Amino acid sequence: RIGITHGSLAIEGLHQPNDHPIHPEAASRAGLDYLAVGHWHRWQVHDGGRLVMPGTPEPDAFDHADGRYGALVELTAPGAPPKVEQLELAGLRWETVAVEVGGPENLDPPAALQRPLRGLLEEAGKTVLRLRLTGPIGPGAKAGWLEAAEEALAPFVAWEIVDETHAEWSAADWRLLEERSPVLAGVAADLARLRALATGEPGPAAGGIEPLPAADLHALLAEENLDLAGLDDGFFETALALLSQQLEQEERS
Repeated sequence: RIGITHGSLAIEGLHQPNDHPIHPEAASRAGLDYLAVGHWHRWQVHDGGRLVMPGTPEPDAFDHADGRYGALVELTAPGAPPKVEQLELAGLRWETVAVEVGGPENLDPPAALQRPLRGLLEEAGKTVLRLRLTGPIGPGAKAGWLEAAEEALAPFVAWEIVDETHAEWSAADWRLLEERSPVLAGVAADLARLRALATGEPGPAAGGIEPLPAADLHALLAEENLDLAGLDDGFFETALALLSQQLEQEERS
C-alpha cells in the first residue's frame, strides 16, 4: 500500500496548525508500506524510511540548498521496509562564502576574495553564490570591497552580496578623515563622545579631534527629543556606517 500527500510534518516549532500537519509516523499508523510527502523544500526521511519528503529537484533559496534531491524507492514485498535511495537532481549548486574584511592579510580586497572563491570557479557556471562580508571596516574602504566583490562574482551564474560589516576606525583612519573632511571628522568625534556617554564604554578613539562638550551634546539631543539612554550600540554603528558612505560619496564626486 502506497500513499501520497502534501503538507508539513507535525514537528514541534516547524509547522502551522492550519498547514495540514502530518505525523512523522503517519505511514505506519495508516498501515502503508510507503508514504510520499511533498511541501517542504528539503530532504526528510521518517518512520523507518516509510515516509519520505524529498524536497525539490532544484533549490529555490539558500536556506533550501539541501533540497536538491529525488527519492528512488523500492518495495520488495508487502510490509517489508522500503529501500530508499537519494538521487541528486539539481543542476545548480547554492553556496555561501564568508569573508572577513579586517586584518592585515586582507588589505588587498581582490586577493582576499580570490582565496575562498578559487575552489568554486571551476563550477561557476552552475553555482549560485552568496558572499557574506563580515568584520570591521574603516571609512572609505567599503566601496573598494564592494567593487572587488562584484568583479570576483561576475563568473557565477547568479550571486548576491550580504554586507555584515561594521564601522571601526583606527587612529590612522581618524587622521585621514580629518584631512579629507574636517566636518565629517567633527561629526564622527561627537558620535564617539555620545557613544561613551550613552553606553559607558569608550567609543572609537577620535585622535586629536575635539568633540563638543557634553553639555552641548545633551542640548542637541534635547532639541531632537532624543533620550541618551535609548541610544544603543546599533544606533552608533548605523551612524558611523552612514558617515562612511557620505565620505565615499564625497571622494567619488
